[in-house]
Amino acid sequence: MSAVSGASAPSHARQEMPWLIIAAGSVVAMLTFGPRSAMGFFQLPMLADTGWDRTTFGLAMALQNLCWGLSQPFFGAIADRFGTWRVLAMSGLLYAAGLIIMAFANAPIWLHIGGGVLVGMAVGSGSFGILLSAFARNVTPHQRSLAFGICTAAGSAAAEALRLSGIGVASSGARSSARCCSRDTCRPLMRLGSFMAS
Repeated sequence: MSAVSGASAPSHARQEMPWLIIAAGSVVAMLTFGPRSAMGFFQLPMLADTGWDRTTFGLAMALQNLCWGLSQPFFGAIADRFGTWRVLAMSGLLYAAGLIIMAFANAPIWLHIGGGVLVGMAVGSGSFGILLSAFARNVTPHQRSLAFGICTAAGSAAAEALRLSGIGVASSGARSSARCCSRDTCRPLMRLGSFMAS
């Protein structure tokens, strides 16, 4: 009887919630969805600077959404094979490259590559599919609802980035604000990715 009780004891032991991983993942969610949600603030100033029409910017955003969805399964497979932190580091690099190219775009094709393809892939490599699977590996089944809820709420809180990006665009222009977003997104994503290592 005592042997059975001893064997079953670990299954009932309470596992501490990995708050550091949850906090890091939540900040990653905010960084991933913040700049993407703020793209609308760049439209009118960028079109005024370049003389492009709205369909040019709209096509870039359409490409962004397509690349986000199409890239997710591939980045999920890479995360499973090589580790979540590598995919999140890739997200930071893709975001930085996409926003820099978008900031210096002098032809529609560069806007489509930077703000469309690269930013879309950056969101795909740092989105909930990557983060929540990392959470699932580090929490118990009973803790998953709370952990997933915190992360998805943090992604929704990225709306604060809309206000900050609007202020940045109004004060320094679309191109300068895009460069700042590139810097402020890449570094934290790469550093926080280490906490999500699998």
